[in-house]
Amino acid sequence: MLILKAIIVPIFIAIVTLVGRKWGHKVAGVLAGFPVVSGPIVVFVALDQGTVFGQQVALAAINGVFALVIFTTAFCWACTRGHLVPAIFIGVITWLLGALVIQEISPKLIPASFISAAALVLSNFLLPRARELSPKKASFNDLPWRMLIGTILTLVITALASHLGPMWSGTLAVFPAIFLVLTTFVFLADGPNHVVEMCRGMLAGLSAFLIFFVVLASVWPSASILNACLLAIAISLAVQLTVQFFLRSIEKRNSAKTPRQK
Repeated sequence: MLILKAIIVPIFIAIVTLVGRKWGHKVAGVLAGFPVVSGPIVVFVALDQGTVFGQQVALAAINGVFALVIFTTAFCWACTRGHLVPAIFIGVITWLLGALVIQEISPKLIPASFISAAALVLSNFLLPRARELSPKKASFNDLPWRMLIGTILTLVITALASHLGPMWSGTLAVFPAIFLVLTTFVFLADGPNHVVEMCRGMLAGLSAFLIFFVVLASVWPSASILNACLLAIAISLAVQLTVQFFLRSIEKRNSAKTPRQK
């Protein structure tokens, strides 16, 4: 699994970074919200430990979405104050608190899914309002550092998770290590407003993340690993397309109203 992460993580960070340079940080955030890293990890856990264990890890990942929403919201607001280090500290602490709370409650599949879905919906109203964005600084000098730091941080978290059982393994599997690295470099290069844009994109992308693990936790262990994965990918992509269509419709409606208000 460590080898898998050592391969996937830097490639994924590079792809998300290049997407952000080309189409903006919000699109990069959507991509960062997909279970590109955590999904294969949970699947490999199921292959190694069995689908019953994999089902528990998938459920923990669903619960982890709640902590991700708390982290993103707190980190965004802290970033708008203009100080990166306190923002990272606040984000990590709030993630830990959210993870501890959800671990203590330990809801089953259906209530866990509703709690995480409700948190994602509410997050759209809790994030800072969008502001005018400054032009992005197109520099690729930091890409190797993003890839290296993201890989090291992810491997350290994985090593810790391997000693903590299925619940914390699943929760730590969705710790926003990669996103924290990406937003840190975006903050340093382009400022806090671009971080907020990226966070909005990630929270939208988490809808696909949530559905992916809901499907896995629902069909394991009755379905084969391959069939479960194919079904989870198909449904999560369909949900993400629906969410993006809905969000774009709202943006167009708001932009159409703005000139009238002026």
